[in-house]
Amino acid sequence: MKNQLLVVLALLAVGCGKEALTPAAQNVVVQKSDAPDGCTEVGFVTEFGSNFNGKEMHEVARTKLRNRAAEKGGNYLRLESVIEDGNGVKYTGTVYDCRAK
Repeated sequence: MKNQLLVVLALLAVGCGKEALTPAAQNVVVQKSDAPDGCTEVGFVTEFGSNFNGKEMHEVARTKLRNRAAEKGGNYLRLESVIEDGNGVKYTGTVYDCRAK
């Protein structure tokens, strides 16, 4: 029983950790301005950072947002909105592929 409790606690600790920025997401540019000419829209993303993360909630949400943008094949993210309430923060954005074709 004690070993099972340790396993559960270890899994919870891993699950509550910060999400790492993927190698592809490191190339995602986040701006409030329109994408440059020649970019192709590839999707829309929404991510959350909970107040559980404290002051890091914005960093967590931005990291998750950049990771999702990269997963969609984008390298430019136009930030559409940032909404914060007592429980956390919500980021939304439009993803573009701005690589030369």
